[in-house]
Amino acid sequence: MYFNKIGGKIRNVKFTPDEQKALDEEIQRQLLESAKKFELDNACSILWTLYRHFGFREERLKKVMEFMIGMNREMEQHYEMDKGDGTWLCRRKLEDAGYDVEGWYNRSGAEPYVEMAEGKNQNDEN
Repeated sequence: MYFNKIGGKIRNVKFTPDEQKALDEEIQRQLLESAKKFELDNACSILWTLYRHFGFREERLKKVMEFMIGMNREMEQHYEMDKGDGTWLCRRKLEDAGYDVEGWYNRSGAEPYVEMAEGKNQNDEN
Protein backbone atom coordinates (compact mmCIF):
# COMPACT_ATOMS: atom_id res chain seq x y z
CA MET A 1 0.00 0.00 0.00
CA TYR A 2 1.26 3.43 -0.92
CA PHE A 3 -0.01 6.71 0.50
CA ASN A 4 0.92 10.30 1.27
CA LYS A 5 0.60 11.79 4.72
CA ILE A 6 -0.32 15.46 4.53
CA GLY A 7 -1.04 17.50 7.64
CA GLY A 8 -1.27 14.36 9.76
CA LYS A 9 -3.90 12.84 7.46
CA ILE A 10 -3.45 9.96 5.06
CA ARG A 11 -4.14 10.91 1.43
CA ASN A 12 -3.92 9.28 -2.02
CA VAL A 13 -4.01 5.64 -0.89
CA LYS A 14 -2.99 3.24 -3.65
CA PHE A 15 -3.19 -0.51 -3.18
CA THR A 16 -0.98 -3.05 -4.85
CA PRO A 17 -2.86 -5.32 -7.30
CA ASP A 18 -2.85 -8.16 -4.73
CA GLU A 19 -4.15 -5.88 -1.98
CA GLN A 20 -6.86 -4.51 -4.29
CA LYS A 21 -7.91 -8.04 -5.24
CA ALA A 22 -8.08 -9.10 -1.57
CA LEU A 23 -10.07 -5.96 -0.72
CA ASP A 24 -12.51 -6.55 -3.58
CA GLU A 25 -12.99 -10.18 -2.54
CA GLU A 26 -13.68 -9.18 1.07
CA ILE A 27 -16.17 -6.53 -0.01
CA GLN A 28 -17.93 -9.08 -2.23
CA ARG A 29 -18.00 -11.61 0.62
CA GLN A 30 -19.53 -9.07 2.99
CA LEU A 31 -22.09 -7.99 0.38
CA LEU A 32 -23.19 -11.58 -0.17
CA GLU A 33 -23.39 -12.17 3.59
CA SER A 34 -25.49 -9.03 4.00
CA ALA A 35 -27.76 -9.99 1.07
CA LYS A 36 -28.32 -13.45 2.58
CA LYS A 37 -29.21 -11.94 5.95
CA PHE A 38 -31.57 -9.46 4.31
CA GLU A 39 -33.25 -12.21 2.29
CA LEU A 40 -33.73 -14.34 5.41
CA ASP A 41 -35.05 -11.40 7.45
CA ASN A 42 -37.39 -10.43 4.61
CA ALA A 43 -38.69 -14.00 4.35
CA CYS A 44 -39.19 -14.14 8.13
CA SER A 45 -41.21 -10.93 8.03
CA ILE A 46 -43.49 -12.37 5.35
CA LEU A 47 -43.79 -15.75 7.07
CA TRP A 48 -44.58 -14.17 10.43
CA THR A 49 -47.35 -12.10 8.83
CA LEU A 50 -48.81 -15.21 7.20
CA TYR A 51 -48.61 -17.10 10.50
CA ARG A 52 -49.95 -14.34 12.73
CA HIS A 53 -52.71 -12.90 10.57
CA PHE A 54 -53.67 -15.65 8.15
CA GLY A 55 -53.23 -18.75 10.29
CA PHE A 56 -50.51 -20.43 8.20
CA ARG A 57 -48.72 -23.24 10.03
CA GLU A 58 -45.46 -25.08 9.44
CA GLU A 59 -46.34 -27.00 6.27
CA ARG A 60 -47.78 -23.96 4.47
CA LEU A 61 -45.02 -21.66 5.76
CA LYS A 62 -42.34 -24.02 4.44
CA LYS A 63 -44.11 -24.22 1.09
CA VAL A 64 -44.28 -20.41 0.82
CA MET A 65 -40.57 -20.13 1.72
CA GLU A 66 -39.61 -22.75 -0.88
CA PHE A 67 -41.67 -20.96 -3.53
CA MET A 68 -40.18 -17.56 -2.67
CA ILE A 69 -36.58 -18.78 -2.77
CA GLY A 70 -37.18 -20.85 -5.90
CA MET A 71 -38.90 -17.97 -7.69
CA ASN A 72 -36.11 -15.54 -6.80
CA ARG A 73 -33.40 -17.94 -8.00
CA GLU A 74 -35.35 -18.68 -11.18
CA MET A 75 -35.66 -14.97 -11.99
CA GLU A 76 -31.98 -14.36 -11.17
CA GLN A 77 -30.98 -17.10 -13.60
CA HIS A 78 -33.47 -16.09 -16.29
CA TYR A 79 -32.44 -12.43 -16.21
CA GLU A 80 -28.77 -13.27 -15.52
CA MET A 81 -28.77 -11.27 -12.31
CA ASP A 82 -26.46 -11.48 -9.33
CA LYS A 83 -27.57 -13.67 -6.45
CA GLY A 84 -29.87 -11.69 -4.19
CA ASP A 85 -31.22 -9.36 -6.89
CA GLY A 86 -34.42 -11.38 -7.31
CA THR A 87 -36.11 -9.44 -4.52
CA TRP A 88 -35.60 -6.19 -6.43
CA LEU A 89 -37.09 -7.81 -9.52
CA CYS A 90 -40.17 -8.88 -7.50
CA ARG A 91 -40.80 -5.23 -6.67
CA ARG A 92 -40.36 -4.29 -10.32
CA LYS A 93 -42.77 -7.01 -11.46
CA LEU A 94 -45.39 -5.78 -8.98
CA GLU A 95 -44.92 -2.22 -10.25
CA ASP A 96 -45.32 -3.44 -13.84
CA ALA A 97 -48.59 -5.11 -12.78
CA GLY A 98 -49.80 -1.72 -11.49
CA TYR A 99 -49.13 -2.13 -7.77
CA ASP A 100 -47.35 0.76 -6.03
CA VAL A 101 -45.90 -1.25 -3.17
CA GLU A 102 -43.34 1.44 -2.36
CA GLY A 103 -46.18 3.95 -2.12
CA TRP A 104 -48.08 1.62 0.23
CA TYR A 105 -44.93 1.28 2.32
CA ASN A 106 -44.36 5.04 2.48
CA ARG A 107 -47.98 5.77 3.38
CA SER A 108 -47.89 3.14 6.14
CA GLY A 109 -45.49 5.32 8.10
CA ALA A 110 -42.88 2.58 8.20
CA GLU A 111 -39.52 4.35 8.15
CA PRO A 112 -37.35 2.47 10.66
CA TYR A 113 -34.15 2.94 8.68
CA VAL A 114 -34.26 6.74 8.54
CA GLU A 115 -33.19 7.00 12.17
CA MET A 116 -30.49 4.37 11.67
CA ALA A 117 -29.12 6.28 8.66
CA GLU A 118 -29.02 9.46 10.76
CA GLY A 119 -26.97 7.66 13.40
CA LYS A 120 -29.77 7.35 15.95
CA ASN A 121 -30.34 4.13 17.80
CA GLN A 122 -33.82 3.14 18.95
CA ASN A 123 -32.31 1.94 22.23
CA ASP A 124 -30.72 5.34 22.98
CA GLU A 125 -32.30 7.28 25.83
CA ASN A 126 -31.62 10.64 24.08
